[in-house]
Amino acid sequence: MELFVKMKCIKCQREMNKFVYNNIIIDQCSHCGSIWLDKHEFPSLVQKLNRKYINKDVENFQKCIPSRNQKEIIMMEKYLENFFNNQSINSANRCPRCGDNLKRVNLYDVPIEYCNSCNGMFFDKLEFENIYLKILNKQSLWKKIKAKIKSLFSK
Repeated sequence: MELFVKMKCIKCQREMNKFVYNNIIIDQCSHCGSIWLDKHEFPSLVQKLNRKYINKDVENFQKCIPSRNQKEIIMMEKYLENFFNNQSINSANRCPRCGDNLKRVNLYDVPIEYCNSCNGMFFDKLEFENIYLKILNKQSLWKKIKAKIKSLFSK
């Protein structure tokens, strides 16, 4: 008996393969490139990418990206869960993890599919990248605002 049942991609119905990135198990379709992230994986992945791509010396970057530690990951998950429950419309697709109906939601103005039952997220090929770039842009905007405020009060 397999410990992990292979999921089928909701876009092309092919099997999704599992791979590990920094101790996060990600399901990805080798055909169309879509990915599935379970409940804790989205905030954890954002956190790991931040550590890799954002200069750790930038003061207070964690204020812009809410996944700095485990407590903030849980807060981000609760925020996402409440946001998705209030902002979603029904999707024609079913959850590849639990089989429930998926909801279509906009995360950072990028439409994704979300499961209210298991809190997993399905991203088409470039949706995760687009969302992460928008998170980084918010961080960049915060740095510009902070620099402007600092320059105003340092005179």
